[in-house]
Amino acid sequence: MPPSLASPPAIKNPYLAFSINVKDTKNVVENFSPSKRLIYASTGDICAEQSSLIPLSHYSRTKTEAEKLVLDNSHNSVCFRFATAFGVSPRMRLDLFINDFVYQAYVNRFLILFEKSYKRTFVHVQDICRAILFAIENYDQMQHQVFNVGDNANNFSKEDITLKIKDRIDYYLHFADIGEDEDKRNYCILHEKINALGFKASKTVDEGIGELIKACQIFEFKHPYKNL
Repeated sequence: MPPSLASPPAIKNPYLAFSINVKDTKNVVENFSPSKRLIYASTGDICAEQSSLIPLSHYSRTKTEAEKLVLDNSHNSVCFRFATAFGVSPRMRLDLFINDFVYQAYVNRFLILFEKSYKRTFVHVQDICRAILFAIENYDQMQHQVFNVGDNANNFSKEDITLKIKDRIDYYLHFADIGEDEDKRNYCILHEKINALGFKASKTVDEGIGELIKACQIFEFKHPYKNL
């Protein structure tokens, strides 16, 4: 799987995002043996796999360009468009949408939310791993295709997520009428294509929020926005 620079860091360093997401993917593809199998982790910001690509950010533009490089140059490949990740993992990331909101609510006890109606589709990190294993086991059926990975039941607005957290944590929540989020993604994604092959996400957003609260209770995050 080629390297990738995630969305929040890509906003801060667009050149590095292009270098890692596009140039490094091009390097992998050009030096990739045709006898090997390639699984590419792209990003999702459109409804269905066949929808026209309309990247909404510099990050998604670089991932779209890299995905095209993979599909154009390697027929022995599978491209996954993952929904927004969440959940506890050994390499813990608190810059992710739900992870960040739970951390802010639990540690700082307040959250100011811009553009509360914006929607996003989410997928637990364990289901991302399961999807990759699923592709390895079902490669012949999936080869040289694109699949959205997530679950229709995990489509929520930003307001939905903050209220779910508020059901579990007593914190101050303010919906701001003025201001905007740097991350402009606002979409719902469909996942019928991979579901038809037998894959379905196993973790709900509610379960993930519960896990994250427990992690905040147990772990001390000295550098919460450093990806280690």
